[in-house]
Amino acid sequence: MALLKFEDLGPKTQDRIKKLVKELGFDVNRILFWESLSEKDKDILKNAIENKKYHPKNKALPNACIPQMWTILHNEPEIVGTIKTAFRLDLISRNDRDELLQKIGWDASPIQVQKKSSDEKKPFWNQREGKLYFNGKAVLTTQRRKKLSNIQIILQEFQDQDWLAEMKNPLIKTNYLIKNGIEYLNSISKVIQFSIAAGGNYLCWSVQKSANK
Repeated sequence: MALLKFEDLGPKTQDRIKKLVKELGFDVNRILFWESLSEKDKDILKNAIENKKYHPKNKALPNACIPQMWTILHNEPEIVGTIKTAFRLDLISRNDRDELLQKIGWDASPIQVQKKSSDEKKPFWNQREGKLYFNGKAVLTTQRRKKLSNIQIILQEFQDQDWLAEMKNPLIKTNYLIKNGIEYLNSISKVIQFSIAAGGNYLCWSVQKSANK
């Protein structure tokens, strides 16, 4: 199913997307989205958007809407970015995200939304060694210990889930600050990048383009 034009969508779907666009336009949500990005993604956006187009009140925040920033980072249409970032910022549920993506003709199957291609390379977490491998090389090393750290729990859960592109946060019922954990993971991993979605309810991973060759 091909991506539908906005004017070809049903009235209710159009209204839902318009509402999301409006909510994403609020500075508070733009700042939350910006803060959820890795330093690498921030650098990409800073290089892609001219300084004169930075936000007039916050010079660290590009003066571009969230869907535009998503398109720059992921090369996906803005309407897709609108839906996916709304989910990332916990403005809509996972089911709503999947439903809207299907209605616009993007990734019609919910399974496609959640899983990466079976042909795409995946990391491998070796719990015994405390190391994360990609393409046969160790790309992240943690301290070996009898009791798993929160970081190791996250990596083990990704391994148990066969590295779904998006999984439920295994630490959601604890007091652990998942944002800090993801920032730490990204600081020690230069190949695999991690992110949070839906206010920390879900965790995601991706491979830097230069590494997936």
